[in-house]
Amino acid sequence: MACRVFFVPNTNEEVVDRVDAANGRRSQLFDKMANIVGKAKAYTKYLRTETPTFKNFFRGSEFVDTNNEPDLIQRGLDFYFVNGNQTRLAISRTEFSPDYLQQFEALQQTATDRPSLNKVNDQAKVFLQKIGVSLKEVDEITDANGNKLNAVAKASMATKTVEFIQDKIDATSLPEEAAHFMVRILKNSKSPLYNSALKRIKDYQLYEDTYNEYKDHPLYQDADGNPNVDKITEEAVGKLVSEYFTDIADEIKSETKYDYNRELKWYQKVLKKIKQIIEALIGQDPFFEIAHEMLNGEVNQYYKDEVASMQQTGEDFLQVDKSIPKQKQVVKQLEDMGKAVSLKELGLDEIEGLDSRLVEEGKETIMRYTYTDPKTGKVTTFTNRVTDQSKLAFIKKMGLEKAKKANIASKDLAEGGTLLHGASQKLVEMHASKADNLQVKSLTGAKVATGVATATADLKTDPTLKNTTLDPKVKLSKGVKSIINEISDLQKEIDKDAEATIMTEVPVFDPVSSTAGTIDLVAVFSDGSVGIYDFKFMSPPARYTKGYGTKKSLVLDPTQVKLDSYNAQIGQYKRMLIDNYGVENVRRSRIIPAHIQYKLTKSGNNYKRTNVINVVEMGAEQSEFMRQLAVAGETTNFKGINKLLKDLSRRRERLQVQYQEAKGKDKLAINENIKRIDRQMQGLLVDGRIAVVLQDIASGLQTIDKRLSVNDPKHKDYLSTEELIDVLDDFGMYEGLAQDVSEYFVDMPEGESKTKLQTLIAIAGTEVAKATTAAKTKLHERLVDLGTDNGVDITEKAKRLDILDRYMVSMSDSPNPMVRLAHSEIRKSLNRTEQESRRIDEKMMYAHTKVQEWAKQNGTTVAKAFDKLINSKTGNLVARVNKEFYEEIKERQDRGNAEDIAWLKKNLKPKENAKEIYNEWLANAKKNAQAFHPDIKDANGKVVKSQANARNTYIQKFKDRFDVFNNPQAYLSDSWSVFLEITPEALKTNKNPEFAELEKPENKALLFYYNNYIEVNREIRDATGNFIPENFVSNMQDSWLEMAVNEGLFSAIGGMKEYLDRQFTHRNDQGDSIGVLDSDGNLISRIPLPGMVALRDSKGNIDNSLKSKDLTKSLMLFARGAYNFKHMNAIEANLIAMSEILSDPQFSEETKTNGVGKIIRKDGVIQTGSVSPETIAYFNSMKDFYLYGHTTQGKDVEILGISAKRALKAMMSTYSFKVLALPVIPAGAARIAAEVNMVVNGVDGLHYTNKQRGDAEIEMLKNYKEVRAFANYFNVYQQGTSWKRHQDAAMKKGNKYLNLESMYGPLRQADENVEDVLTRAMGYNHGIDENGNIQRLEALPEGSKSLVERTTFDKKTGKFFIEGLNEAAYIDFQARVKAVAGKIKGRMDNTDIKGYEVHMLGQAGMHFKGWMPDLSRAYFGNTKYDSVLDTLDEGRFTGTGKEMFREAWSQERGLASNLKSTLGEAANLVLQLMYLKKYQGDPKRRAEMQAKGKWTDAQEEAYQLRRESLAMEMEMFKRESTDPRVKALTDVDAYAAMRSRSINQTMTNLRAIIASYAILSTLSALGPDDDKWVAQNKAVRILMKMLFKSQLELSFVVNPSDIVGMIRSPFPVIGLLIDAQKVVTNGIQETMELITGDVNKRDKTPLGYHLFKFAPGFNQGRRVIEIFEQDRQNPYDFDSRRMH
Repeated sequence: MACRVFFVPNTNEEVVDRVDAANGRRSQLFDKMANIVGKAKAYTKYLRTETPTFKNFFRGSEFVDTNNEPDLIQRGLDFYFVNGNQTRLAISRTEFSPDYLQQFEALQQTATDRPSLNKVNDQAKVFLQKIGVSLKEVDEITDANGNKLNAVAKASMATKTVEFIQDKIDATSLPEEAAHFMVRILKNSKSPLYNSALKRIKDYQLYEDTYNEYKDHPLYQDADGNPNVDKITEEAVGKLVSEYFTDIADEIKSETKYDYNRELKWYQKVLKKIKQIIEALIGQDPFFEIAHEMLNGEVNQYYKDEVASMQQTGEDFLQVDKSIPKQKQVVKQLEDMGKAVSLKELGLDEIEGLDSRLVEEGKETIMRYTYTDPKTGKVTTFTNRVTDQSKLAFIKKMGLEKAKKANIASKDLAEGGTLLHGASQKLVEMHASKADNLQVKSLTGAKVATGVATATADLKTDPTLKNTTLDPKVKLSKGVKSIINEISDLQKEIDKDAEATIMTEVPVFDPVSSTAGTIDLVAVFSDGSVGIYDFKFMSPPARYTKGYGTKKSLVLDPTQVKLDSYNAQIGQYKRMLIDNYGVENVRRSRIIPAHIQYKLTKSGNNYKRTNVINVVEMGAEQSEFMRQLAVAGETTNFKGINKLLKDLSRRRERLQVQYQEAKGKDKLAINENIKRIDRQMQGLLVDGRIAVVLQDIASGLQTIDKRLSVNDPKHKDYLSTEELIDVLDDFGMYEGLAQDVSEYFVDMPEGESKTKLQTLIAIAGTEVAKATTAAKTKLHERLVDLGTDNGVDITEKAKRLDILDRYMVSMSDSPNPMVRLAHSEIRKSLNRTEQESRRIDEKMMYAHTKVQEWAKQNGTTVAKAFDKLINSKTGNLVARVNKEFYEEIKERQDRGNAEDIAWLKKNLKPKENAKEIYNEWLANAKKNAQAFHPDIKDANGKVVKSQANARNTYIQKFKDRFDVFNNPQAYLSDSWSVFLEITPEALKTNKNPEFAELEKPENKALLFYYNNYIEVNREIRDATGNFIPENFVSNMQDSWLEMAVNEGLFSAIGGMKEYLDRQFTHRNDQGDSIGVLDSDGNLISRIPLPGMVALRDSKGNIDNSLKSKDLTKSLMLFARGAYNFKHMNAIEANLIAMSEILSDPQFSEETKTNGVGKIIRKDGVIQTGSVSPETIAYFNSMKDFYLYGHTTQGKDVEILGISAKRALKAMMSTYSFKVLALPVIPAGAARIAAEVNMVVNGVDGLHYTNKQRGDAEIEMLKNYKEVRAFANYFNVYQQGTSWKRHQDAAMKKGNKYLNLESMYGPLRQADENVEDVLTRAMGYNHGIDENGNIQRLEALPEGSKSLVERTTFDKKTGKFFIEGLNEAAYIDFQARVKAVAGKIKGRMDNTDIKGYEVHMLGQAGMHFKGWMPDLSRAYFGNTKYDSVLDTLDEGRFTGTGKEMFREAWSQERGLASNLKSTLGEAANLVLQLMYLKKYQGDPKRRAEMQAKGKWTDAQEEAYQLRRESLAMEMEMFKRESTDPRVKALTDVDAYAAMRSRSINQTMTNLRAIIASYAILSTLSALGPDDDKWVAQNKAVRILMKMLFKSQLELSFVVNPSDIVGMIRSPFPVIGLLIDAQKVVTNGIQETMELITGDVNKRDKTPLGYHLFKFAPGFNQGRRVIEIFEQDRQNPYDFDSRRMH
């Protein structure tokens, strides 16, 4: 391609910004295309103009721009490339970009260098109307006798009319017809311009072209049949004037597209062109003058009179329709290009970019398509075949080795299929040639088959295929004939008088993707639309059939599992025809399935397939499973039905995702639902029947109506929440059904059938709406009950969430009740996952210790012990049975005769409890049968159509698949392993030698480990419902650091590129465990199950060597993911239901608030409205985080192939590691600050008292293990406990210590120490009430046991038991501890996230600041009811501030009085801070003082004043709250107690801050000024750093400099880039210093200082070790920081 391409800089994709043409100038063609469709699509289209096929089409065209590139010609709303009388669609109106569509009128004027169609024609219309000529839009142009003319416009001098066909005219059409009238006016007036024009026209090539075009037209001949030269000359003048007219109208100087005679020398052309321009400018060009007069001259009465006086027998002038009929264009393209394509066997070195996985083992050649340019002879080889995509998908699914074996096994079948394709081709030609409206066109030039003998000649001459079933009188011929009849009928619908063209074995290709393939059958209809038909001959395994020999027939649909492959293949053909062959409409895109069975012969104990075909089934008449399949997005002629089809397709895609997640018995129902949707789609597309949809709706409505009334969950007809969600999804497809199908009735004859169908549709639409509302009502009722069980009232019309609520508040603390309810469900699920994962971890850790002991006894390592357990090829554990046995099972199941079934029954047996599980599945299947196939009843409940046969068929299919107890057919099922296992005898005789090695006595420990491993895998299989082989090793990959330890540093370095590629890029072949993209590119989320997707190398090949061999750790991680999958599945329906209800104004509303959060009232009535989109989006983002693992939401971008999300995470992790690794000083400071905050939070004694805190710390020193175990039992740690168990399970000790967790150890240990003490202290303060609920001891009867007192701890085993503790109480106490921990040290808790944590910018902005939201709210939080802590709560500074202004609540006092009171309260607070006075509003203290007789009247008076103002404040608080718990408040004491806590905590907090400043100032001042002891003592310097750091943490809320610093550096990760830049610049400077010896005196840093800061642990370690002089400075001291 002789052009230059410029890409957009700094983008994630190669987006073309500009293209230069071959002459070096900017491409006008690309710019025009980009303006219309966007740059990405424009570049693809531009590339097609560089292909040999396009150049062959366009060669010699005059429609070029000034760069000699093709010009875009607009006709109607579409743009074309034009060459003479041939056109090719360039841009369809359906491809216009949104921007172009919005500005269409304006853009149309500049979208191309040629004039605007509308603008120019409008100008011509104006002129014609002025001179008295009428315009008439017609469907066809006719002569005076009504005969059709091949024209797009006609100027009739006799009738003073211009007729035109709107869809066919271009920018010259109406100007040309207008010009004929103007020229005739000039002729009649004998104007010199007329004579000049007549003389000059013959100098133009246009004259010769016009003469040749019109000389044979009857309207342009004289009475003798000779060309009427004068009229033809006048026609040419009109055409040239119209060219000038269009140029002037578009404000372009005259520049005709025609040159003078092409035979003139180049310099003669130049001179003539110059002369033409000069003449035009000085007014001597007659054509310019005429056009100018038409546009700019005044139309006087003379012109009107001339037109009026034209004779009634005047002449007609035509603009001939030069376009070739679309059908002929398409056929010619297919024919011309198809003849140039051939399929050849080529050497691998001849094919560029070929995927090596497609090459047969041992072969050096492969079959590929080539294209030979008819003009130049140049050969182009296409890298890909259309069928490659399905082959690669199969390889991806099965793995390369299995796929290759399957390919070898299917070779014979493929050869038979090829022969049948040939027979079908001839039968197509034979039947089509007999149809009266079809014509057959052969690409090869061979004679078209017209009879039986010709059609089956190939088969009859082959002795191995001598079989009567292939006689065209029977099934194959009938099947093919039905296709031809359908094509013929469709052509009659399009145009009963026209013909469709039939073409077989049509090669097609796409040069852009270098892909080619052959379509079996193409029908090109008379309107240019196309039908694609592809034969698929299949011989499915025995489980799909019944009977033997010639009596064999299908009982199951073998096409369903291949639909995705069919869609992909036919979709490619469809795109090729549209993009490269000028096809605008693919009416049909069909698969023609055909069932074939070959005769078998017995050879010894085996059966061999012959080439003799016993059975052929093709078409719906022969088998219900062999009907045509509409694929690749086929649509109808009705927009509404197409919308319904799209909805059905989306629903199907979502069901497919659900199917992957569902357990066995649930999969059956989902699969039946998928089949139902397929039945509806195929019924609409293939049969054109709406009835199938109505029947399914009616069936569904009857079932739902009956089941909605069942409220007992144990009843067989009870609708689960999952089923209710499915009802909404299913019926959601039919909303607006009546409107959608209205077009369907337009052409339907009036009558009873039409009226009845319309009535049924109207009723269906109404009933669907009712059922949807009923289902939502039931969901709402369920959620209300669920909320009641969880202490949440979801009927509360909460305030609209503000930005802080959405981004900085944990889910558990959200003002919105639905969010809190969701989190309650999520927390349960997370806890259950933790409990089951912990059990698995303990089980496998015990087995792991046995392997460790075995390794030690045998003088080897755990890694080598694991090698004995692992099959190096598969990466799984060694199998118990050899692979040949499994292969024989598969072979016998596929064949499925009586002898095979007997062998299977001998070697397989039902599992333990299989019958019990089967009966449960059978009951579920019967329920599904009734649900999907209910009897159709009338309004009175009378059965009008029984579906008993359908139900019986469904149940029989179920039994054929699963009933291994009574039905031998079930032994052939691909689901045999659900209820069957290998018999002990078969295990013994087919034992794998590697497994036999494990059974040796000396390997008892390894066998013990193996058995535990497969037991866990079986548990995981049961938990997830996924088929997981018992010896499966999950597809977990070691981190790079783990790889370095496990496999050696050199191996890790070698795999670094592959590892980084997986970490930083999106790879299509990896699969995304969190969801799949639907056909529109939207993500269908699914609950992740990590470890199931096969690991692949950079070429996309499955590479089992990438699996982690760290078996115990890998299994623990896999189990945790599996149980998360299980328990998130259990709550998914509830969370989706919450989202549905939250989004529906009928069931959920919010209270409207103003800009400062105050409730809006109108006439005293609270104003409510639908829940805001922001609240719904927030809820869904939280749901997606927990359910689907969408940890970083929002659109990702790629830069140079690197994912921005992944890169940012990696940068943040790297920066954290750089800054915080080995954080000894920050850890000590954090512990000191946390201790102070613990004291502050303990002063009120609500959650714990400071005595209890002190007792816990003493107990920690005395009995560390028990205190630690207590906290560990409740899993209160920020990072949880699982990471430690997984770390301990590493097979190599290095991985226990060389990891990120260890590098952050000091900080984590400081945090965990706080959590240990806090959990114990709160354990002292909480107990369990008679209902099993957690309560503070003060709320329980005197003498109640605390949680600590209820605890039984076994020091040997570490096991815990707490009397009376149920799941709800466990979760409640855990949540309380975490909430209080958040007040003490901030909280970053994955079990209770905040909104910012799911967004990339939020994560980056809050990096290192995750502790801030909770800690800040402990200071500044608004007054609220804390759902977790079950108490009124407010920020301590908030409460103190309100106390200062408490008198302002009284509206009776004036401003001066309020001000005086406020100052007085401030003075009181200062006195309290100085211990000179105590708060007088605490009801608890009042009661104590009264009991001691120390409460004075003055104090009582002050107390009552405070109580009065607090009561008013509480009422205002209640007025502005929607929380029913707040609304129910009546006791002012509870409110006063909250305020007392706030003030007491504030005073303690401020004292601590003041004390810290005083201590640091004192320590800093110790010693003589010139030799301070701090400077001389390293230990003291470290202590001072720690104390200064802790003081910063304590005072961050009152230190403006820290807040300003955070604002100035909103994204800490930028520091990584700054530090990297310093490394580079400083490194260059230091290198130059070493070379030159010149030292930069301003640089005080030592050599390599900035580089060393990137070393792990250096940043924090240097502050302790003090490597450099700078490290002696205290970075946390303000003065030191300023210098530093």
